[in-house]
Amino acid sequence: MTRISWRPGWLTLACLAVAMIFPIWLGGLSAQVFRGADAKVYYAAAVLDAQGGNPNDSAALIEEGEILFNRPSGLHRGQPGAYYMAPYGFPRLFTRLSRPFIGLGVTGYYIAVLAAITIGSLLALEALMTALDWDRDRWLPRLFLVLSAPFAEDAFVGNVSAALFLSWAVAFLLARRGRPLLGGLVLSVCLIKAPVGVPAAAALVAFPPPLAGSTQPATWSRVRLAAGVVIGAAGWVALNVVSAGWDATVSWWSSMVGYGQALGVGPGGAYNLVDQAGLPSLLLGHVPALAAIALASVPVGCVMAVVLLRSRRDHLPSSAGATTALALSGALLLSPYLHLNDLLLEALPVLVIATSPLSALARFTLIVWAVGTSVNLVVALIEADILQAPRQGGAAGFGLVLAILAFAGVAGALGRRSRLVAATAP
Repeated sequence: MTRISWRPGWLTLACLAVAMIFPIWLGGLSAQVFRGADAKVYYAAAVLDAQGGNPNDSAALIEEGEILFNRPSGLHRGQPGAYYMAPYGFPRLFTRLSRPFIGLGVTGYYIAVLAAITIGSLLALEALMTALDWDRDRWLPRLFLVLSAPFAEDAFVGNVSAALFLSWAVAFLLARRGRPLLGGLVLSVCLIKAPVGVPAAAALVAFPPPLAGSTQPATWSRVRLAAGVVIGAAGWVALNVVSAGWDATVSWWSSMVGYGQALGVGPGGAYNLVDQAGLPSLLLGHVPALAAIALASVPVGCVMAVVLLRSRRDHLPSSAGATTALALSGALLLSPYLHLNDLLLEALPVLVIATSPLSALARFTLIVWAVGTSVNLVVALIEADILQAPRQGGAAGFGLVLAILAFAGVAGALGRRSRLVAATAP
């Protein structure tokens, strides 16, 4: 059974109390137009598809959003309080799967999405805890998950981040249990949200965990995981063509390419290119997206190389998921379109940090992950409402702090393990 360094105490209770501030604030947010913002996009896309329209046609989807969400209230796109329809970058198969729920109405549809996010996130955490051989009776990880800022944000907007989290966690568990081909098939679900899912999937394929009961990396897991992802992706494309036709598949791909090109030089840029959690967000709008990713990969790659080389030099056995967690947190940092809700995928790095000897960096990382978003929110509200000096929004948000700390915390845990081995060597 994995020993957990973080033990409940008064500090833990204080952290849980402070962590509640952010989800409570989201629940009472006065600008209710943002509640279920992403779920409304999925709902409008399903309604448009049911009417024979093309949800990947931005103009048609915007018009459908006006009909569903703005005109009944006498509002128009761009007015205060009006709903702003985001682009829709999902394949028609995803739309067809959500069509049966449009009969619930937009509120019922959002409640169904909220239930799926909650169940999916908790199941994903169970998969990770099982893979890491955690004590399943411990309540603390589950409580911190449902109070975490990424979960609260995902539940508030109704995004598919929880689906990525679940597919990645189950794939990780299957790889640990010696079934990487099946894990790769499950992992292919991550590709539905390419800017986040592709780097996350690549991290698991390149750095799979060791098999349960073994300390040696499963070399062949890479090949079988990759094969599973390729087969799964091909299967999803084939199902999309069968269910919606070739033209709809091409339309989806064209919308994805066009959206990727919007992550480039110039003001404005892609929709919702604010409050990002990836390193490229610091450069997007100034350099092309590929250049931003390449520049961000330099510090991430250097840290990973140093940590992994030291581990190999000291002949350290691979712990269950530590190297995978380092690769995952590093890969997510390179995403050009990573939001706070997508940081649900950082659950494994945070769990790895919690099971490591608690250095100052590890303690700081866990505390900031627990209360940092709530504290940042309180400070921002004081600045805006009391000091009358509201912050100016930017491309990078507080999620970037969380992502960097997760990466640094796992790197520090692996480096500390290397130093402990060296200090105890005869």
